[in-house]
Amino acid sequence: MQPNPAMAGDAELTFVRRGSSRNVRQADIPSEKTSQDSCEGAHHVKKSRATADARGWEELARLDPLWAVASSPQLRHGKWDEEEFYEGGRRKVRKLMKRLDALGVPARSARALDFGCGAGRLTLPLADHFDAVVGVDIAPSMLALARMRAAGRPGLEFRLDETGDQSLLAGESFDLVYSGLVLQHLASVAAALACLERLCAAVGPGGALVVQIPIWLRAPRPLRVRQRLYTALRRVGVPARVLYRRAGLHPMTMICVPRERVEACVRGAGLAIVRIDERTADDIVSLTIYADRSSVRL
Repeated sequence: MQPNPAMAGDAELTFVRRGSSRNVRQADIPSEKTSQDSCEGAHHVKKSRATADARGWEELARLDPLWAVASSPQLRHGKWDEEEFYEGGRRKVRKLMKRLDALGVPARSARALDFGCGAGRLTLPLADHFDAVVGVDIAPSMLALARMRAAGRPGLEFRLDETGDQSLLAGESFDLVYSGLVLQHLASVAAALACLERLCAAVGPGGALVVQIPIWLRAPRPLRVRQRLYTALRRVGVPARVLYRRAGLHPMTMICVPRERVEACVRGAGLAIVRIDERTADDIVSLTIYADRSSVRL
């Protein structure tokens, strides 16, 4: 696996700084029960696949949570420095807010959503710019780590997407909806577009959407094969830790979504695209789309 920004929700290549800061280990994460419930996903996403994906992400979150978010090969197996990990999130949010200010969106700064928040790397600094921030993730252990890091800070809420179908966002309204390199980990293009449609629906009047998603991958098949091998071996009882540490297997996989379908989905949800940034890095091309509900902008 290469130092690829597509490998996690807000991944970027940063380097570990040794010092007094500690590294996060599995033992640092409070135990939190994983829901085994499932329901029918929208757009014909099978509930069995959604449940399997949730279980896989929970296992990876317990094995190597920071690497699961920002996946640099040299930082696997707990080598991420926790303070440097979160400092990288603060840098990214500063850059994001500078771009949004230049675009003149969103109109208000009351509520923000960080979808696929992981360990809260971006959720926490977003709270410096919005009155309330909601982080959503599919892995309970990720959320436990985020809550531990956010302890005592007002305006932060972390929610578990138990069903994997984003139904917990129904009726919600946010001034900023953010999701960075998360949708490519869903089961199919249809599932990614269904999720994107729900994220668009959560953008309130005068609100903004920022979503980054791969539109081209050089070789997604090997990742999918390795993910399926991991899943098959887990079913016959091979421990997740053995597969991850000794065989180098993990449950992470990726898809890409054609650019025209991403843009059509955003526009079809009633949002106006105000900027598109395209990034090429090694074996991936991704888009970051900035959109707003301009027709009702305050």
